[in-house]
Amino acid sequence: MKTKIALISVVGIFLGACAFASTMSLSPLSVAVKPGQTFNVLVSLDPQSGKISTAKVELKYPADLIEATNFSFVGPSWIALAQEGYDLMDNVNGSMIKTAGYPKGASTPVAFGTATFRAKKAGVATISVGDKTLLLGADGKNSLSTAVTSVNVAITTPIVSVRPVISGTVGSPTPTPSVSAAPTPSVAPAVQQASILGTIGNVVNLGTGNWFLGLIVILVLIWAAYWLIKRVLKK
Repeated sequence: MKTKIALISVVGIFLGACAFASTMSLSPLSVAVKPGQTFNVLVSLDPQSGKISTAKVELKYPADLIEATNFSFVGPSWIALAQEGYDLMDNVNGSMIKTAGYPKGASTPVAFGTATFRAKKAGVATISVGDKTLLLGADGKNSLSTAVTSVNVAITTPIVSVRPVISGTVGSPTPTPSVSAAPTPSVAPAVQQASILGTIGNVVNLGTGNWFLGLIVILVLIWAAYWLIKRVLKK
């Protein structure tokens, strides 16, 4: 009987703890940016049961990859507590803390604020909730559930296409085809004969180029030869 009572008590305590647990979420869950670009992360709270009167939110991030640049509360209901230990933006250790009160208490899901980050260099960064985060009710007890989502940030460097540079080196010249000299044509016999006859004609016409005069000279030579032969025959 005592065992049953103890078991019921433990279950009751567990259910009571779960019933009064508050949750916190970050969105979006994944971000893709390039170095130099900024992006926002929204912090939302859900009291589930009861009320959240004060929220202290710590965001952790790798300071070598991203840096926090700003945080703004959503809506006029949150009253920021800008005091030492309650407000922090440390880009050396990668920690941002923002604290604010909700005077009437938030009993329904509500947006807490927006954190702005800037990507510094290529890599994969994770923004998570730090262990200094508190969601306090009117009784001053922390009701934050341990199951809190993280944000994955993929930082990629754009690929730059490089066109090949044409160097000034002069390539080997295109070889010039050699032109062989055409063989000198041999003088045809007909041409040689024509040259001989032309020479004889020039002698006959005494170099004047007059064929009529040459014909007379030939006739005179024939007549002279005739009489010379006839005279020889008479002897």
